[in-house]
Amino acid sequence: MGSMSRHAANESPPSEPDGLVAPGAQPGAPSVGQVSCSMASVLLTQVRTTRGEEAVARLLQTAGVPYTAAHLADPANWIWYDEAIALFEAAIELMGDEELPRRVGEETVRQHAGTPVATLLRSLGSPEAIYEQLAVGVTKFSTVTELQPVEVEPGRAVVRATARRGFRRHRYLCEWTQGLLSQPTALFGLPAARVEETSCEVRGDPHCEYRIGWDVEAAASMSDPQALISALEAQIVAMKDRLDSMYATARDLIAFDDLDAALARVTERAATAVRAPKYLLAVRLDHTGEVYVHHRGFDDEDPDRVASALLAGEVAHDDDSRLIAEVASTRRRYGWLMAATPTDAGSSAGAFFAQERDQLDVYARYAAAVLDLATALEDASWRADHDPLTELYNRRRLTTELERQLHHAARYRRSGALIMLDLDKFKIVNDSYGHAAGDRLLKSVAEVLSRRVRETDVVGRLGGDEFAVILPEADLAQALTLAESLRVLVKEIQSELPVELGVSMGVVVFHAAHRLSVDEAMVAADVALYRAKELGGDAVEVYSGQARAALSRAGRLQDALREDRLVLHAQPLVDLQSGHVARRELLLRMVGADGEISAPGTFLPIAEQFGLSAKLDRWVVGRALVLARAGEAVSVNLADSSIGDREILESLRAAIGDGLDPAKVVFELGEAAAERNLHGARAFIAALGELGCEVALDDFGAGFGSLASLQELGARYVKIDLGLVGALARDEVAARVVHAIVDVGHALGKLMVAEGVEDEATLEAVRRCGVDYAQGFHLGRPLPLQAPGAASASDAAA
Repeated sequence: MGSMSRHAANESPPSEPDGLVAPGAQPGAPSVGQVSCSMASVLLTQVRTTRGEEAVARLLQTAGVPYTAAHLADPANWIWYDEAIALFEAAIELMGDEELPRRVGEETVRQHAGTPVATLLRSLGSPEAIYEQLAVGVTKFSTVTELQPVEVEPGRAVVRATARRGFRRHRYLCEWTQGLLSQPTALFGLPAARVEETSCEVRGDPHCEYRIGWDVEAAASMSDPQALISALEAQIVAMKDRLDSMYATARDLIAFDDLDAALARVTERAATAVRAPKYLLAVRLDHTGEVYVHHRGFDDEDPDRVASALLAGEVAHDDDSRLIAEVASTRRRYGWLMAATPTDAGSSAGAFFAQERDQLDVYARYAAAVLDLATALEDASWRADHDPLTELYNRRRLTTELERQLHHAARYRRSGALIMLDLDKFKIVNDSYGHAAGDRLLKSVAEVLSRRVRETDVVGRLGGDEFAVILPEADLAQALTLAESLRVLVKEIQSELPVELGVSMGVVVFHAAHRLSVDEAMVAADVALYRAKELGGDAVEVYSGQARAALSRAGRLQDALREDRLVLHAQPLVDLQSGHVARRELLLRMVGADGEISAPGTFLPIAEQFGLSAKLDRWVVGRALVLARAGEAVSVNLADSSIGDREILESLRAAIGDGLDPAKVVFELGEAAAERNLHGARAFIAALGELGCEVALDDFGAGFGSLASLQELGARYVKIDLGLVGALARDEVAARVVHAIVDVGHALGKLMVAEGVEDEATLEAVRRCGVDYAQGFHLGRPLPLQAPGAASASDAAA
């Protein structure tokens, strides 16, 4: 059956905050049974009101029940039949009041006028309707008694009570029943009904029979308006409590870090809404086979066995003693949520009202939503660390692993190595044979790397056609041996393309005597890699401290800034409802000394490592403001280091002063950056909002830090990571992830954007998810942009 997670809500009596724990209570004593604590709670109130708190402690001690006063005061809990009798006996002895059981029955409706059960009974519409439904209604108070209406007409009813199999009627319960039967009229603000016991099983009669009467005409004229108002107010409070419970459950769906705890909360709230002594939630996650079971009241049978039977379809759903709701969403079926009376206590009339099925269905849907989100979170967690194309570690996870290995080498005086790889002539493959052919080649390279490295080595894709391998506990000779082996294996890859494959590699060794930071190690390997390319490619070079300004991409980027060799491309963002272009996203490109345009993935990571990101962002923002003043709606990506940048805010204020419409500019912040600097991001977003600019949270789902942060950050737009969007049409799990993100985003009032829409199938999948905007090659490729009257790069960067 897979792993079984067992959580039984309220299986042990809760602790009493004021220390009033019944002496002699046994750990693990059952908290459910045959009599609802609606009786015990009224009894305790009677004792507390007339004799004080100390009398309550004496009552529990005399009765010998293993519960706290707080536990008995909760009408959602249940106790055993003999415990209910013991409480009555102890209370009568303590108070000297033989009529106490009847008065407890009479007070039950008044004290619990706002409970879900009272609200449910009142919804039947009239006292006559309640008496007609007593066979079901009694199960909300006791599972040891059957009540059958013999006659019901306006102003009159005859009700028969019998003990269920294995029990005998007790005079205290007879008197309690008599008190309860007087109260259906009180639910509608009318005087209590007159109840006469004409026969009694305790006195030797075959059953107990009660004749109930009320004056319909007199009741109509004498009904107490204030009592009716109080009853209706109690019903409103009860409805508010139910809504609060549902809203609280919905909030659990937005932010939870423990699937077990979330499912337990759903089950507990279902138990409050639908009164029954036994509950069981049994669900299975398809992708792991793991089974989760939460239960209460299963003292007479094995809950795991019942859960297995439920999941196997071996439990009859037409049994009147059970109410079973399927835990299912539009995406998958997980299992079942069941409320039940003891199997030998069901009656032909059933144990549940029709309205209770609707309530249980609501909580079953909540459980399904929790499970949908949990599976989405698990998948997103994997995606946060992996490249979706090759399934290798991505740059973020690779740098984390590199940092760990560098720390290990420095602390324990060990050595290690980093190999950086870049495919030669890969641009020719993409340009001549298309991105699909390029993707197939990248997958083949990833497979070669994964097969050849040691089990302890770490392989990742940095982006584009760049890969890296971390070698723990390796020296230079071992690193060179592996690098040369990989170079040969890549050349031998069987490809349908008439292109000779080659790979350039840079190697850097780190050890205690030569300590490096992550950035230093990455730059060193990059320097060696580009040295290999400059020497003709398809070679391995070792970093030996070459002049970085001449060889590294950092130096080339600084040259591009200084020599005004930066350009903007623009990609349209399409409103999926109207089909119109809502705005264009500005994308930075670097022009090499030879005129070749470099994609951002080749220089932005270097800019971040060397503190050049802020300069680049200011350059782009300057151009964006010129475009916006000319009437163009644009969006601008900002790096981590630009969050809170005062120069950007000041340039924006100045542009607004010159007539810029701030609504024309949207600033995009990466999800991971916002999560790392939540306070700074929140303040920056607020500052932009005060100026009239909207903010988009970019790459959402790549890091998947917390859905709750959506509400905290205040961003207007949420851009779903292109890795998730790209897999939508072919990956059911990715579809569930995107559905979950869109549903929660819309619930929080966000506009959802899908980036990376590359084909018609993905576009249709995005529409089905309810996304508001989309962008990608299928809707429009990034094209060169000339900003009218834009300042020069040197002016903007100055």
